[in-house]
Amino acid sequence: KESKMKNFRYLIAMSVVVCVLSCADGRENKAKVLLQEAQTAISKTDYDRALSLIDSLRKTCPKAIEERKSALILYQQAYEKKTEKLIQNLMSELDKVNDEVRKMETVSERHKSEGVATANELSALTTLRLRRDSIQAKFDAACATMRLVHKKIAEERGK
Repeated sequence: KESKMKNFRYLIAMSVVVCVLSCADGRENKAKVLLQEAQTAISKTDYDRALSLIDSLRKTCPKAIEERKSALILYQQAYEKKTEKLIQNLMSELDKVNDEVRKMETVSERHKSEGVATANELSALTTLRLRRDSIQAKFDAACATMRLVHKKIAEERGK
């Protein structure tokens, strides 16, 4: 009877070991899948999805060291591309608003000199200038972010 109990304990212990090893292997495979999906998302310019997948990999697969190292580089690339896209969009929007401001300022200055400028016209110009300043602030912040991203990438390459 004692021999059967030892065999049973041995069987349970081995089952636990196999289960733990298979779970670890499953997490490593999950990490590889998440990493591949993130690379695919980047190639499709879906940077938010790529960043989300990399965050999932980092949270759910803490022991997948090689995949996490690759994910860090991929994260930096995705974040850099996302920020580049944001900067391009803000630059375009800023150019449009600056053109509108110049046109409205020209008309407004002419109307002021003629003494026919209205309160609504001047208010609209002020609102447009505020919009321009807001876009400019977002643009400046995105450029600062890009500088930090480039600095981090350079630090990683230096390691």
